Amino acid sequence: MNGFEACFQSMGISIEPMTDQASKGICQYIVTTSRKVAVEALVKKYFGRENSPFDSIIAFEDVQKQKPDPECYLTAIERSGLNAKNIFVFEDSEAGLTAANMANLPC
Repeated sequence: MNGFEACFQSMGISIEPMTDQASKGICQYIVTTSRKVAVEALVKKYFGRENSPFDSIIAFEDVQKQKPDPECYLTAIERSGLNAKNIFVFEDSEAGLTAANMANLPC
């Protein structure tokens, strides 16, 4: 088990669904208020440069308004090209839940 797995396991979350979904061709985005460089470093550290299960990262620098504003999720919808009806959000903060709900995405 690597550090990323240990971190998620301590929160009761398994990373297997992330890697399983990616292997099935299901798009996954990280939508965060953190700086992109920090998130990219963590993804690279724990998944490797070529093994990330994430299609893209929407970070602090990508939007003008931060959560709870829905701009970050609206940006993710636009970049993914997916219909919002086919998107599900996993969130870890009240501000994030508010942003997802304001973007009409189920959590």
